[in-house]
Amino acid sequence: ILHRQPTRAPIQGRFYSDVFWSNNLASTNRNKTEGFFWANTLEASWRPKVADNLYLDTLIGQDIYVYEAGLLNFQSTRLGLGLIRTIPSLGNLALSARYEFFYSHSNNPSYPDFADNRHLNDHYHRLRFGANRPLLITKEHAAFASVEAAFDLESDPESLERFEYAGLIGYTYSFSDQLKLSTFYRLAWSDYRNTSRDDWNHIVGLELSYAVSEVIRCHTALLYSHNSSSSPLGFNDYDYFQGGLGVGLSGKF
Repeated sequence: ILHRQPTRAPIQGRFYSDVFWSNNLASTNRNKTEGFFWANTLEASWRPKVADNLYLDTLIGQDIYVYEAGLLNFQSTRLGLGLIRTIPSLGNLALSARYEFFYSHSNNPSYPDFADNRHLNDHYHRLRFGANRPLLITKEHAAFASVEAAFDLESDPESLERFEYAGLIGYTYSFSDQLKLSTFYRLAWSDYRNTSRDDWNHIVGLELSYAVSEVIRCHTALLYSHNSSSSPLGFNDYDYFQGGLGVGLSGKF
């Protein structure tokens, strides 16, 4: 007698390596420096089914950024654990809730090993809630919209602790199964909890990608961001433009 064996949800692995040029490497409005940076991301996610239309959401990621201006180099680690609930009767609306931990460390060569460089590290514990819904899905066109709210439970440094509310809309046109053009716009408002600061941030992006195979994808992208802050004298106001190209690898385990 044959028994159906339950299948385990695959672990999704992804690696991205991109080289970008930016006209404002430090995202500042003072002494802007242009140049290149190299961004590398390795991450894995696992979303097993818990019940009908309910999935566990897990994520682990590592990022390494290397800048032409070496003082900006940093690494970061990301962890996430939550749930995703899909509602087919509402146009495949997906609701999510996730706990996130983030830690970053900057390698500033101007500080010796024995120096107190704790200001080069930061981390946060955060709760994120979101809703995502496809607006259009055809062979050539795909569009979606999403909203999310993120609440810092604890942050170091405390001055960066914030609540953030954001909305995003995206569109993809498929020239073929391999060649796709995507664009998006994201608007976010951040309320900093331990200061009087609040920020409005706009990001718009455009990407052209080509799938060499099921595993390898090449892409080129353009990105513009503008940040408007209530900080005195426009201290945290900035904008930047960046463009570059890269390669992505993905697989299931």
